[in-house]
Amino acid sequence: MADSVVLDKSATQEELAEQFSKVQKQYYDSLLVEMKDDCDTYKKATECHEYAKLLIEKVGRIKEGFEQYKKNCLEYESGASCHNAANLLLKGAAMPDGTVPVY
Repeated sequence: MADSVVLDKSATQEELAEQFSKVQKQYYDSLLVEMKDDCDTYKKATECHEYAKLLIEKVGRIKEGFEQYKKNCLEYESGASCHNAANLLLKGAAMPDGTVPVY
């Protein structure tokens, strides 16, 4: 279990935002490990779809998420993952530097 976090009441907004960002990153990192394990272990479309969604929406690892959507679509016949993978291809998933990593 993760250590509890105690926020300093005298901290500035910037310091609180920084503390929150660190806690949020730790949470998403641990959630990614757990969700990937669930996907790899149980090989269920729902778990794997949610893992791909987390990769893209919360962590910003678009290419990995797209590849997981493709795998879900082809191997687990997940309609939701097929739909999301196609949307990424059709809309593009431009990165800040202008590249589109899923093509």
